[in-house]
Amino acid sequence: MIYEFKITLDDVGVPVWRTIQMDSSSTFRDLHKVIQQAFNWHNMHLHSFFVRKSNGNQISKVEIGPQKADDEFPSPLDTYNEADALLADWFKEVNDQVVYLYDFGDNWDHDVVLMKKISSEQTGVYPRCIGAKNNAPEEDSRAEVIMEEVKLINNNSQKMIDAINQDLLYIDGNVNDFDDLDDIFSPELQNDPWEDVLLKAKEFNKLKPWEFMDDNQIFAVVDSRSGERLFCSVLGSAGEVFGLAVYPGEQGYSTLMNTLESDMPDFDFILNQCSLLVSFEDRLDLEKEDYDLVKMYNVPFRGKKSWPEFRSFKPGYYPWFMDDDEGWTMLEALGQAVELCEEVKGGLELPDFYYERKVLVKTPEPDGNEIISLEAYNNPKKVKLEISELDLKRAKNLTNQIPATIEFAVTHLDMPVQEDDGGRLHFLLWLWQLIMRKA
Repeated sequence: MIYEFKITLDDVGVPVWRTIQMDSSSTFRDLHKVIQQAFNWHNMHLHSFFVRKSNGNQISKVEIGPQKADDEFPSPLDTYNEADALLADWFKEVNDQVVYLYDFGDNWDHDVVLMKKISSEQTGVYPRCIGAKNNAPEEDSRAEVIMEEVKLINNNSQKMIDAINQDLLYIDGNVNDFDDLDDIFSPELQNDPWEDVLLKAKEFNKLKPWEFMDDNQIFAVVDSRSGERLFCSVLGSAGEVFGLAVYPGEQGYSTLMNTLESDMPDFDFILNQCSLLVSFEDRLDLEKEDYDLVKMYNVPFRGKKSWPEFRSFKPGYYPWFMDDDEGWTMLEALGQAVELCEEVKGGLELPDFYYERKVLVKTPEPDGNEIISLEAYNNPKKVKLEISELDLKRAKNLTNQIPATIEFAVTHLDMPVQEDDGGRLHFLLWLWQLIMRKA
């Protein structure tokens, strides 16, 4: 049997509600998780259920919570454990009602009313949201709600429903099962950089350095693992892409200069990129892999242009998701970038990267700022040959046998290919011209 609930958040100034369908055999603990996702809460505070009407009768002394009251701390109410209490035990008739209280400080009351009992669809996925109106307020914002300083109106109900249903896929034992995260992840997985990267990305986004820095205010930080300089550019002053671009080492510097100086076509630009990028997007604009990463580590993000997307750019390769090693590099860059951007906000001036050919370098050590010249980076490097020198010599020897001039070109096609299942795509390398002319 499927229960259809209307869940209404009270006393927030505008109607805020969700229509949820879930199995009647679910527990109140399952309902807690559904409400957390449906209203975009982050499970940061205490909660409990209070039964108001069951089997058509008014009830006032029943509490269903995370744990049952014990003899040491008795409760005046009849208490039940939400992990054991089933929805079907208390929601017996249409219009039966329970109040879900979240955050005993801000007191967010949610009226949960049973609207319908329906049969399960053979191909139906439950729990699911079928109706939604307006946004819920952010955590710890009761004062702002009272002062009418928050904007909760959202006229795009379908987009809200789609987002909620995407979130609901991550409960019931999946990676967003709040209480079982330690059991899900192995020690090896917990030692990767991504939880720290997500937390630092959230801190960077909250700072909003694009409001006081331009993307041409280049600075550098030092990767403590490799000693390599990471050239950084804050993106967002133009109001289009918000984030941080990181250009590692000499090859990254070359990419950065091409970005500043050249007008190469888009494909050539991507083809020659050597950089790492974290950008902040709307939730529904994320690729599934990006969304899975955020949900896996349960780091909360909320709002427009606030969800991080991480991309790696390598010459000859299609833009791809970062690996763990690149994640560690991004963590170094974000951590030091937050500190330096705060200094810039406080009045620190950066040298003009393009015209002065100087850059401020921040190191992990306290007071580690220094300004260096970029002359060492401006010396042209030997270009790597796409074919070996031995093959070139063999080609030259052909003139002793055939009186001809051989012309050829090796180029990449705008055709990403994947050699290994799940591996990174690269652009197809092609020998596209072979001309033989009489000497």
